Amino acid sequence: MDFSCGDDVNLSGHFAGIAVERDSGAAQKAQHTTAGRAGRRSRRKRVTTASQRVAANHRERRRMTNLNFAFSELRRYIPRRSGGKRLSRIQTLRHAIAYINHLRKQLEN
Repeated sequence: MDFSCGDDVNLSGHFAGIAVERDSGAAQKAQHTTAGRAGRRSRRKRVTTASQRVAANHRERRRMTNLNFAFSELRRYIPRRSGGKRLSRIQTLRHAIAYINHLRKQLEN
């Protein structure tokens, strides 16, 4: 198979039609917070109980487990050279994109 993918995969052509805003939104946040303060009381800080924190930790652990499982499943379908270390998440996504493009080109030919 003539498929290879380095860490420097160029994805700029794939997202040409998508506008990505790189502004942190700090200007919007500042404008939003100062606009309505004149007649309002300040909000009280929300207090999180121990049981809420435990439940949130459990949900986050489950979310990360599911995400890790999805990445391991994706890694199974990406061809790799023998040996080597496990691909990182970003490497897995880049290799998947390159492999999908490779398969698409093969179908077009």
